[in-house]
Amino acid sequence: LEISPQNLNNWLNVKDIKTGILEKIANAINKNIYYFIDNQSDEYKEPSAPSKDVIRYYDMDVSAGPVEMFDYGNNPVYKELIIPGFEDCDIALNVWGDSMEPALNSGEIVLCKEWKESFIEYGYMYLIITRENHRMIKYIQPGSVADTISCESRNSFYKPFEVNKTDILKLFVIKGHIERSAM
Repeated sequence: LEISPQNLNNWLNVKDIKTGILEKIANAINKNIYYFIDNQSDEYKEPSAPSKDVIRYYDMDVSAGPVEMFDYGNNPVYKELIIPGFEDCDIALNVWGDSMEPALNSGEIVLCKEWKESFIEYGYMYLIITRENHRMIKYIQPGSVADTISCESRNSFYKPFEVNKTDILKLFVIKGHIERSAM
């Protein structure tokens, strides 16, 4: 933990313990931080997957971070949102950049549903996650050859580009968005 036993003892005796300290302790003993916050018993319980109506909101931008964070087994840090009419959405993320303006503005939150179909419905806006850990929101159209897609921005300053379908790890269809000014 890189802290003295005396400081650890003092911290454990304080009710308002800081999250950073809990994270150090949790990582050192290979437990989830919520074990210390939510559990009343000594027995560790794995966090359960959210209910069907809950959207996992990751307070991060679409354009950065590892894709593994979206998996339940990796104990990702997220907040739970319940938004009527969007119960089928899986995740929510912050929009960053201006490539999709005016359809999506930087700072808005997008509501996404994982696309699990074997085909792609062209013409819709998707969150695309690639093998290179790129995350981007683009309209998807057929590519110039059968095994590619064309990724198109709404802002005409950004030119379309193609991505090999085999380079796509996950697709999420954008079901809606929330303006920050509305929150």
